[in-house]
Amino acid sequence: MIEDLIPIDTIGDIKLNRSNISIPSSLRYFKKLGFILLVLKKCSYAKKASVLKLQFFNWAFASTENLAKFHKIVSSSTVVSEDSIHLDPAINRTIEFAISEKFLSIDNNGKIELTENGIELADKIIDSENILNTELERLENIGRRVSEKQLKVIFEKITG
Repeated sequence: MIEDLIPIDTIGDIKLNRSNISIPSSLRYFKKLGFILLVLKKCSYAKKASVLKLQFFNWAFASTENLAKFHKIVSSSTVVSEDSIHLDPAINRTIEFAISEKFLSIDNNGKIELTENGIELADKIIDSENILNTELERLENIGRRVSEKQLKVIFEKITG
């Protein structure tokens, strides 16, 4: 029995203390929200993109190694067998949050698009001096060169 394993009668008072736990920046919704807004503003046509495109950019910006792979894949549409793209569930949750807060909406074709509120927030991020600066610079360099059609071909190659 459990009583034989744990001498419950010898245990005194149990005291629980709440402690602050830092959340890694990769799991913070607000950083992901800002990144999604910037991708839609800087790298998408008509400020719209598929969830797949947002996932692809999120994967690319997760590490310098992924970003190098991203540039290689995008420039040549070549995918080697060891290339795998991680889809992050936090991106989907962030999109849901952003829709509920009216920063994003879903159009009739299922694309995620910036709303007026989303455009305002994206502009504030762009105008700030210390929010997602590195990401913004890299996104501006990529621009609108990654099309949805190109992504479809890339993902077909990956999934075989």
